[in-house]
Parts: sequence; structure tokens; C-alpha cells
Amino acid sequence: MRLKYGLFRIVCINIFSITHFSCSSEGARLIADTNPSHPEHWLLKDYIQNTDPQILSYSFGLDDNTFLSERYKNNMKRSTPTGMFYDRNIKGLWVSGESVVYPDFDRNVHTISRD
Repeated sequence: MRLKYGLFRIVCINIFSITHFSCSSEGARLIADTNPSHPEHWLLKDYIQNTDPQILSYSFGLDDNTFLSERYKNNMKRSTPTGMFYDRNIKGLWVSGESVVYPDFDRNVHTISRD
């Protein structure tokens, strides 16, 4: 199968690779939609941060969506927890989920020395 254009939501590297190699027609383009993940994600490292001039990458956050009402955007901002979820879902940033499970954990306060 030869594709001229590929447009899809990034699911996994296997589907991305198959679609990428299927875009073999002259002038073929691959357009992908993502939801940001951790900063070590393969797509971020291999493509989005790639300096190859043949790879174009655009980043958008919630406020960039002109089809959403301000009321909806404000409701989403107010109802989204701060930290990783806000940075990913509202700002569109690729941030780590480290410390999300126990954000208030402090090793100095919550552990006992074995001595």
C-alpha cells in the first residue's frame, strides 16, 4: 500500500512506523496528533526535537484551539489538577509523571532510619 498522506493519532511506535514507511508516494506527508507524554517518549526524542529540516513539528495548548469557547477553556483549567495533568492537558507540554502518585512524599519526613 502506498499512501500520499497519513493522518492519525499516535498510538504506538509500530503503527507509526508502518504508516511512515507506507507514505512512499512523491511528496507524501505524515500528520500526527498526540497527547503529550513523558519527556523521554520516542516520538518527542526522535521527531519533535529532531533538528532535521524535513521534519516539521508544531505544538499547541488548550488556548490555541479557536473552536472552543472561553467558558469551556476556563472550566477545563479550573477542573484540571495542577502539576503534570495541567501541564500536559492544558499547556500541551511533555512532562514527567514523577511524584504524581504521592506528590507530598518527603523522604526526610516520611521514612525511618534503620540505625
